[in-house]
Amino acid sequence: ATNRRTVSMGNSSTSEVLKIGSVVLKFSSGRILSLKRVHHVPTVKRNIISGSVIVREGY
Repeated sequence: ATNRRTVSMGNSSTSEVLKIGSVVLKFSSGRILSLKRVHHVPTVKRNIISGSVIVREGY
């Protein structure tokens, strides 16, 4: 069996996570934010950042 990861959507559907990795965000203010365990879900057309996860991780 394969170990597929999925995310649950608001409409009760699921989408497959293609990869999990890190992303570096560079803001015009000069601030740099490194995010870990970022999920790449090709079927999601927008970038989504969880506010509660950002706070929990200390960003």
